[in-house]
Amino acid sequence: MITASWRYFKGYNNECSIDKRKFIAGVVTTYVIVLMLLLYAFVPALAPVLFQAPTKPAFGNVEQLTLSIEGMTCIGCAEIVENSLVKKQGIIKAEVSYEKASAVVWYDPNIIKKKK
Repeated sequence: MITASWRYFKGYNNECSIDKRKFIAGVVTTYVIVLMLLLYAFVPALAPVLFQAPTKPAFGNVEQLTLSIEGMTCIGCAEIVENSLVKKQGIIKAEVSYEKASAVVWYDPNIIKKKK
């Protein structure tokens, strides 16, 4: 299909002003987008997995804590803080926002005790 499209695009005189790699990358990107849309339309069970943001964990004994974080200078900092939090025992989920300079942490109160 890509070869047929390329031949049609460049015409009969074999002159073309577009790079073949860019054309193929565009075709592949288009196919991926179409495939994702078809999955979304025809496989509703996969739609939440593919297109939905994560939500609060559905565990029994979970508490939520919002923390103020100072010193983050970029989104990369937020990712580092989030990955560090999630690795700690007792933390179920963490969402760190660079823009808000805060983190929302869901944790198991049986493992982690909140200081007042």
